[in-house]
Amino acid sequence: MEIVKWGVVVTGILILRKIAWGRITRRMQYGIWIVAMILFMLQPFVPVQSRWSIENVLSGRAIFREQKEISAQAVSVPIKVSSEPGKNVMALEGKETVRDSTQTEMKTTDGTAQQTEDLWQHRNRIYVYGFRWCGTLLLGLGLLWFNLRFYRYCLKERSLYKRDTETGLLKDLPSPFLFGNRIYVDEEMVQNEQRLHYMVLHEYCHYRHGDWLWVLLRNICMVLYFYNPFVWIAVRYMKQDCELACDEAVMHILKGEHQRKEYGYTLLALAKRQNHRVLDFTVTTSMSGGAKRLKERIEMISSTKKTSGIVSFLIFLIMLCLVGCTFTEGAETTRNVSETENDGKSNQEELVNPVAQMYFELEKGESENGNLTIQNKSNSDIEDSVYNVMKWEDGFFYFSDMEGLKRFSEETSEVERLADGNVKLGNFNKEFLYYIRYPGAGESASGIVRMNVTDLREEQVTSWSEEMWTCRNVFFYENKIYLELSDSCEAYEEDGNTFRKIPADQNMVYQVLEKCGYSQKDAATLPTGYTNVLFQYHKLICRDASQKRVCIYNADTGKWVKEITDVQSDVLLSNRGVVYKDLAENIYLLRWNAEQEDVLYESREHHAEAINYGTYDTDYLYGFVEDGKQCALIKISWKGGYERGKVFEDVEKAVQLGFSVNHGVAGYWQNGQIIFEKV
Repeated sequence: MEIVKWGVVVTGILILRKIAWGRITRRMQYGIWIVAMILFMLQPFVPVQSRWSIENVLSGRAIFREQKEISAQAVSVPIKVSSEPGKNVMALEGKETVRDSTQTEMKTTDGTAQQTEDLWQHRNRIYVYGFRWCGTLLLGLGLLWFNLRFYRYCLKERSLYKRDTETGLLKDLPSPFLFGNRIYVDEEMVQNEQRLHYMVLHEYCHYRHGDWLWVLLRNICMVLYFYNPFVWIAVRYMKQDCELACDEAVMHILKGEHQRKEYGYTLLALAKRQNHRVLDFTVTTSMSGGAKRLKERIEMISSTKKTSGIVSFLIFLIMLCLVGCTFTEGAETTRNVSETENDGKSNQEELVNPVAQMYFELEKGESENGNLTIQNKSNSDIEDSVYNVMKWEDGFFYFSDMEGLKRFSEETSEVERLADGNVKLGNFNKEFLYYIRYPGAGESASGIVRMNVTDLREEQVTSWSEEMWTCRNVFFYENKIYLELSDSCEAYEEDGNTFRKIPADQNMVYQVLEKCGYSQKDAATLPTGYTNVLFQYHKLICRDASQKRVCIYNADTGKWVKEITDVQSDVLLSNRGVVYKDLAENIYLLRWNAEQEDVLYESREHHAEAINYGTYDTDYLYGFVEDGKQCALIKISWKGGYERGKVFEDVEKAVQLGFSVNHGVAGYWQNGQIIFEKV
């Protein structure tokens, strides 16, 4: 990607250079190269995301994939695959509950092949990085040693011109040059006083422009990107445009056509001398650029073209576009995550099997107009982060598999194992990641745990309880941890260095339920993610027992806001509002502060296709159309519009993919691997 970006930038600048020849100042022409090199060197340290980045076009497939010991799911509890096709067994304290299978067995040969592939990829990455940095180190040390020797040579061999401490004379120089704050010329060149005057004036303009600093930048860039052919092309033209900019400055100082011609004759005289390439690798500005480069310089001196302010402004705008496309990273839509459920079964059957809860939503706080972050009651911004297997924070994707909690680095594409055991991820708060660890054979403590993602230290918050098997969501908010269980809600409050369980009559969720006319047992009717909606959007969403009606209440006042009838069970609580389907498979969005719902998808216009949705980002609501042994990805725009995406073969149920979207990246499980790719 780096070489491609350099190629686009260098090619673009060369095209602009050709088109705008003579219509922009040489100094602006030279400055474009300087800005490009500075941006390339700063980009790794100051990353900027843009939806127009070239990465969005070229970064297509699999950022990372990793071998798993189980099939296409991110498992949060121990799972055993039974011998009966289509069934699996989830062990809970000696009791076995039969569930619909969402797993397939992996063959040992496939695992071995994938491990071998990963090993080769890891080795190749080490070789590439080793070659790059070893080459950079050797070339950098070589240039440093060469410049130090050249500096000592200049100090030792020079003689002063008429006691001028700023002008030194050396033997057999191909060209005058500026080294630091001193000008060096060949001893034979001083015989013609007029030409010597032009040479010194030329190098003085280099000094006034601070070109020694830009030459140093040019050499550093050449060392860091020595393997990139486009960098060498850029360095060559940057050196040439440096001389053109200096010639232009000299032309502004000289008066009359005669002096301009004499300056041109001086350049021609220097072109006849042997051009030593040795000066190209020093931190110097040499006046001679060889016969091939001389043509452009003479044309510039003799040109009568006037620069155009309009052309300069257009070049500036084009460069802004080029910068936006190349010096930026792929757009990162948001950092917040949520999860929803597909409640096809009654609440009494909602013992949570995390393997079956594999639809996720990407959350981002918005106001009614969809642009501003909604605030909590204390008017401080809160990030909406709801219980996703894949979560993002500060350049890392966090996820869990049978081996434990891991994270994947966006920058290095490397996977790091953080903790063992089967875990269910909660949300981030400051530097802490909260999650539940299920009991297992390992020594790690089970229960609610939090990890400091800075130093990767774990801390047990509460011990394990049997109710945690049915936990749907874990949400930390204002020093309290809320567990959304299948038929209740538990809350824990931070008290010094420990957490204590909050009594039911002091539980804020229960208080809001009672304010809205419900009882504590009605927590079973609340859709997954209700705690986030409660505290971030100040709304309580309740479904009645028939699963065909949804009621929305103001959590602050307890007043009824809206009732939605003829609703299917799969209600999605997004950052924009409540997403639901009617009995005719039409999909609607009721925004949090709106009275009228928006129609996102009309089934009759698409051959009555039924879409099972559950994932979204700032631009799309994602779902799947299941057809036999394949599932087609569907993208429904929040602004209206329908787009059919990738088709997953040999996948009967979309739930097998565990498809999720987070931070502009889609993650899903296929053939025992977790795959991340841009969406």
